[in-house]
Amino acid sequence: MRFHLSQGPTGQRLELQCMTRLITIADAAARRIRVPSTKEDCNASRWSTKPSRRAKVLVCTPADPLQDWPNATYLAEAPGVEHVTYDNDDCDDGSSALRVVPCDGGIAPAVKVSAQMPTP
Repeated sequence: MRFHLSQGPTGQRLELQCMTRLITIADAAARRIRVPSTKEDCNASRWSTKPSRRAKVLVCTPADPLQDWPNATYLAEAPGVEHVTYDNDDCDDGSSALRVVPCDGGIAPAVKVSAQMPTP
């Protein structure tokens, strides 16, 4: 499946290719907490509870690998999924930072994970 996005009538055009995937994601009430990491420039974190919900998502990436696009985009049926990350705490693995959007449509509060003490 492919989508075409553009910024206005004369703006940059982007083509995304999307594949359906069944993945495990965190529940809406889960929060990100810091964990030790040996990966450079990574403020690693994990969910406060183990991800347990299965969700069918569209994982979208640029059709042109040279296109400047920071990460995969994840789309899902309502209530949807959100990519909860701040300060590179997903360590370039976006699917590890997905959770169900809360029923009230709220967004996870931003918590600078690098400011937290790592949990063992």
